[in-house]
Amino acid sequence: MSGTGTLKVKLASADPYVRQPVNVIDAKTLQLVASPACDEEIELPEGTYLVSAVQPSGQRSVGAIEVASDQAAELELGTAEAMPMPAPAPPPAAPPPAAPPPGAELEGLGPQAGADAAPAKSGWFVRFHVQTRTGFEPAEPSFDAAASSGGFELTVHASGDGILFAQVAREGEVPLVVALPVYGPTSSQSCRLTLAGAPEALTADVSLPDNPQVDAVARYLQSGHLQEAAGVIENAETLLQQKMADPFGAALGGYALLRSGQLDRLHHWPQNLAGMFPYLSDGAVIAGEELALEGDQAGAIAFVCDAARRGLPVFSAGFSLLASRLREYAGAPATAFGPNAALVGEAGAHLERILRVMPFVDFARVSFAFRGGEIDDPAESQKAFTPTDDGWKEL
Repeated sequence: MSGTGTLKVKLASADPYVRQPVNVIDAKTLQLVASPACDEEIELPEGTYLVSAVQPSGQRSVGAIEVASDQAAELELGTAEAMPMPAPAPPPAAPPPAAPPPGAELEGLGPQAGADAAPAKSGWFVRFHVQTRTGFEPAEPSFDAAASSGGFELTVHASGDGILFAQVAREGEVPLVVALPVYGPTSSQSCRLTLAGAPEALTADVSLPDNPQVDAVARYLQSGHLQEAAGVIENAETLLQQKMADPFGAALGGYALLRSGQLDRLHHWPQNLAGMFPYLSDGAVIAGEELALEGDQAGAIAFVCDAARRGLPVFSAGFSLLASRLREYAGAPATAFGPNAALVGEAGAHLERILRVMPFVDFARVSFAFRGGEIDDPAESQKAFTPTDDGWKEL
């Protein structure tokens, strides 16, 4: 019988005022087994684990650690001791073209610089899907594409109910799926999607150039720089209050307030956000997290399960919080949730589905992004892309 040991994860540049999420994944099964806070000691079965966290700077740190029976293991991310682990991707079907020259890359939902140079390589494709309460459906939003340094810049125009996802691909690589915060009654129904990256490192960065208030909050979530928090938190509270004008901006505001510990400024507005926009998983995630932090676990599990029923969130912070709470509630005694005790089993079923997506998520991005050839089943579609006529458009 295998024994157990303990693991404590430290972040080299962790800010004591920010609760940094840490994901611990079993290296064999690729399943999430724990989501502790940094510096929290947890007990694990002996084995090898992949550990990842997003630094306050916005950089994603990844490492591997061996946990031995009856031993205390420590891993400090962001240092040379943390072994870098590459993102999961199969080898290309054919040798890729020469890598494009490196270009400036800026993540966040704000203005980004582009160049007018010709694309460094051909073979770029894109298609769109809308997530509704019944699943994914093909979508045909209008978009303009312009060549940029090492890739393309797409300006996507869309309106309707649901969550719009863009799926981008290059020949020989696993496609990348990214959520776009432009569907529904938003203040801006267009966004910029910047495609770039060297071979095997495709990126798709989302920005809202015409909405500087949302941009400021997104950059705070990306960087975690607390010296910028005062003005940003004012923006976050305003965005959340004005949820009818822009539910996606309101969700970003809610995440920023949660991250900064400003629970008193949420005012339970996330519950209204969840009720007004039933297709938006993020609203229910934030409402559930607010109640959980206030100690109302019975109310929290109801919102968490509702968020999982709605589908994938728009922002990576929502997916991280959702996975963490589902894991916590799926393993809790039913007596902890009073009249909602029956939801414990449902939380376990949702967790199983979420964990199939977890290994392919890029938590370093603000917009929710993951790799997969099939948007509704990434775990079984980690295959190199070859062009088809299944809704794909070549740029």
